[in-house]
Amino acid sequence: RFDLESGTETVIPSVVSSLARRLDFDSSGTLLLLAGGEVSGIVDISGRRPPRALARLRTPIVTGGWLDGRTAAMILSDGLIRVIDTAPDPALTRATIPASWCFGLAFSPSGSKMAIGVQAACIVDLAKPTELAFTEFGPANNRIRSLKFLRDNRTLVYGNVDGMTRIFDTETREELAKMSSTHGETFSIDVDPGETMIASGHRDGSIVLWDLATRQLITTFPKLPRRVEGMIFTPDGRKIISAGSVKSVVVWDVESRSILRKLQCSEDPWAIAITPDGKTIGVSTQGGSVDLFDAETYELKSTVRGHNRLIPGLAFSPDGKYFATGSEDGRMKLWELATGKVMLTLDPAAGVVVNVLFDPSGRYLVGTTSARFAAIYDLELYRQRILDEEPVQRARLGIPAEPLVETAPTPTKSGT
Repeated sequence: RFDLESGTETVIPSVVSSLARRLDFDSSGTLLLLAGGEVSGIVDISGRRPPRALARLRTPIVTGGWLDGRTAAMILSDGLIRVIDTAPDPALTRATIPASWCFGLAFSPSGSKMAIGVQAACIVDLAKPTELAFTEFGPANNRIRSLKFLRDNRTLVYGNVDGMTRIFDTETREELAKMSSTHGETFSIDVDPGETMIASGHRDGSIVLWDLATRQLITTFPKLPRRVEGMIFTPDGRKIISAGSVKSVVVWDVESRSILRKLQCSEDPWAIAITPDGKTIGVSTQGGSVDLFDAETYELKSTVRGHNRLIPGLAFSPDGKYFATGSEDGRMKLWELATGKVMLTLDPAAGVVVNVLFDPSGRYLVGTTSARFAAIYDLELYRQRILDEEPVQRARLGIPAEPLVETAPTPTKSGT
């Protein structure tokens, strides 16, 4: 910054690491919109506020400008125009991760710990989300795509790019076991509800079943034609539902290791989730849709669309009333299951949202990103917006309204 009257120069830190291009000043002449490659940000040339990064977009920014005092528009190299609300979101906390592309995501059952899979397993204490509790580094560049906590709130099971399935104690920071396979990178991990078996899904289309207590191989299921991006045990532990097939998900019988059913999807499947009551199966797709199936009849109940790119992240809320999606279009959405309507659209300012998950209380929704951070949203701060939207959507479909959260009656004073 140059002061033309005094001739003095002031260096202001930028938010763009590559060659920066000035896009526009706001109407006050103090907020400068910058862009470099896929990154944009705001610099207050008065120095009163620190520089702040905006959305990391999927393609390079060609040009852009302010629409008003808080909204900016970016024209991207692929021809899309992205409109960004630049005001800070009070409900958003960012947990910075020392690597890009945060794939795996898991909460301990108590909700006190969050594990994020990058090139290592990063543990985040939700009481101090901006500080990493610690990072367990294994072999170099050993990406973790999927992980799962056990009921003891300390043991973490995860799979790596080297095809290994590892068991790690997050209290002692010791590796307890590792199970080797010859099926390529581990894309999905789950543990049965009884915590007797680990299932791992691999690049070559194989699903491997391990004995959790002995760490020994139980069996390998028949190979699927594609890599197993998504896989989950049903709540009764008797079935596994997996991706790995063209435009369909596979329902496996765990005891016989045989295929019970193939469910036809609207597009090629990716992530899979099941409501806590086991009644609804959700499948996200590469085309940006979510297919919802009846878990008893396997009939397709509905297909919802709200993203225009692959949805790698899908999760149901603990009460089963809502589900969340995270997409390569950079947005997260909260949906009401009963109506199939969007309650919230969130933009964590990331190029890609890779995974999403509710914490066990249902208050927080987390999205891992390709921009070296996890976005932690406090849904309680959006409560009124959801309550305002819900009856509108339900009225359109003739569905009786329900409260967002069941609340206990206020206790009366005893007079003592």
